[in-house]
Amino acid sequence: MKKAILILIVIILQLFSIQFMIAQTYWQFNGNSSSGEWIGTTSNQPFRVQVYNSPMLEFLQNGNMAFGDYTSFTARSRIHSHENSNGNIYTQFTNTNTGAGSASTGFRLGITYVGGGHTYSLAELKQFMNAPIAISTNNIERVRFDSSGFVGIGNSDAFIAKSLVHMNQAGSTVVYSQYTNGNTTNGLKTGLAANGQAEIREEDNRPIKVFTNNTEVARFDSTGRFGIGTTTPTNILSLGNGSAQKIWIENTANTVAGRNLTVAAGGTVTAGTADMAGGELILQAGLGKGTGASTISFQNGTTGTTSSTLQTMSTKMTILGNGNVGVNTTKPYFTLEVNGITASKTFIVLNENKEINLLQEIEALKKKVNELEQLIAKIK
Repeated sequence: MKKAILILIVIILQLFSIQFMIAQTYWQFNGNSSSGEWIGTTSNQPFRVQVYNSPMLEFLQNGNMAFGDYTSFTARSRIHSHENSNGNIYTQFTNTNTGAGSASTGFRLGITYVGGGHTYSLAELKQFMNAPIAISTNNIERVRFDSSGFVGIGNSDAFIAKSLVHMNQAGSTVVYSQYTNGNTTNGLKTGLAANGQAEIREEDNRPIKVFTNNTEVARFDSTGRFGIGTTTPTNILSLGNGSAQKIWIENTANTVAGRNLTVAAGGTVTAGTADMAGGELILQAGLGKGTGASTISFQNGTTGTTSSTLQTMSTKMTILGNGNVGVNTTKPYFTLEVNGITASKTFIVLNENKEINLLQEIEALKKKVNELEQLIAKIK
């Protein structure tokens, strides 16, 4: 009996050895060998792992690795994770500081399905801890997202971001944010020069435009001219002709007096060349055509009695297009017309290119009249 049992065991072992050899033509365990330890296939077939009879992991012949139900997709990259539904899928990283007690610990990256009638999934990098997310190249931190949502770009480990996007460059070097597309060469740069001065640089031959409410309201053209309400400025400062415009100082509190506004032409500086003139200050009304006229008006508030009520603005002097000047009148008929009392110590009148002192002539005339009156009195 014992002999029969031994013979049966030998036969079973022999059959198992044959079956194992057949299996080894497809996959193999390789233990201690000169080439190292490995497990895998020996044929041109993928290596697959199942758990509880469900597909979980597949290694393809090209080295790509599929996580998930590999029967529903093909790995397109070295590590490819796929969820065969509209669910979420993540790769999660934890350590002893973060804990591993739930799906909401540590750091994870992956895809979150957005429900509520939406038809897309959101790619996501999520830090669950009160700690930043840092991105490094060449073993140097380049970008940091802090726990308040601020983004530091540059030497992020050497400074704390003070705004939503904060760029920093160590030392006295330039730091710019640059924007280009297929129609630009160098495009637009915004940032700091090496000396710390803020710069907005359009480095191609194009204007810089300013938009509000999706409408252009101002621009710097490529020659440095600034236009407000116009896309074609022709002077250093040009205003659009769509409506009347005004340049003024804003009114403030009712306890604050108005501020001075000075318009000054250019002047020279001390020393150097002698007898140099300053720049002329020119007030110029717009050009009309034909009999159309343009006027220069001087206005201010009309003073009254003590009050907290604003004064009424009115025109005090007018220069018409024909050259007539009116003081306290807006329609001067003569070259100079004054609506009010005038006073002067000297009044010169030109007569055939000769100056006549009108006051002296009047005094001389008074003297002659006085002499004539005295002569008449003697005759009587």
